[in-house]
Amino acid sequence: MSTPRVPYHHGDLRRSFVAGGLALVEDIGVEALTLQKLARHCGVSAPALYHHFRNKDELLQELGMHGLALFEAALAPSLGSPELGLPLEAFALAYVTFAREHPELYELMFGRITWRKGPRGELHERARKSFRAFVDRVSEEQRRGRFPEDENPLRLAQVAWATLHGLCRMHGDGLVFSKEAISDIACHAAKLLGAGIARPRRRRAE
Repeated sequence: MSTPRVPYHHGDLRRSFVAGGLALVEDIGVEALTLQKLARHCGVSAPALYHHFRNKDELLQELGMHGLALFEAALAPSLGSPELGLPLEAFALAYVTFAREHPELYELMFGRITWRKGPRGELHERARKSFRAFVDRVSEEQRRGRFPEDENPLRLAQVAWATLHGLCRMHGDGLVFSKEAISDIACHAAKLLGAGIARPRRRRAE
């Protein structure tokens, strides 16, 4: 399937390259993307593109940063607020919905193509920052007495994140879960996690 070219202004080529790169990632996938294909997609010469990105790795890091911004924006409404609490089911549903609607972009941000090569500077730090924001919300729930204080907030966040990531990877790898099933499983997982951490809090010694 061909993707329409992205219009651009000569003074703002980098933004056009990013928009075109994101469109191509969604269309043909991370592995198939090349700088030459992006140049053709944007209607420019390869040297014009190499002036902004020396290689594919630099391009993917830039695209991953923009993907994370989209991911964070999609999850933000589901994080609730310190006053109203953290709705785990809404968060789980928002997470898997983004992954299933943008599978190639999710692969770029959290897949082995990006992470198996070791530290990737700003992209990895931005991804960790996204996760730390979730840890902070869990910690806030503990401070307000909604989650048990004796639980490690990092581990709680890791369990939730790992469960959702596993579901998204299984769906992305072509296993049997339908789009409807993966959402239902995510909501069930959130209910189970919520029930587990909502147990009566230990009474402190007088």
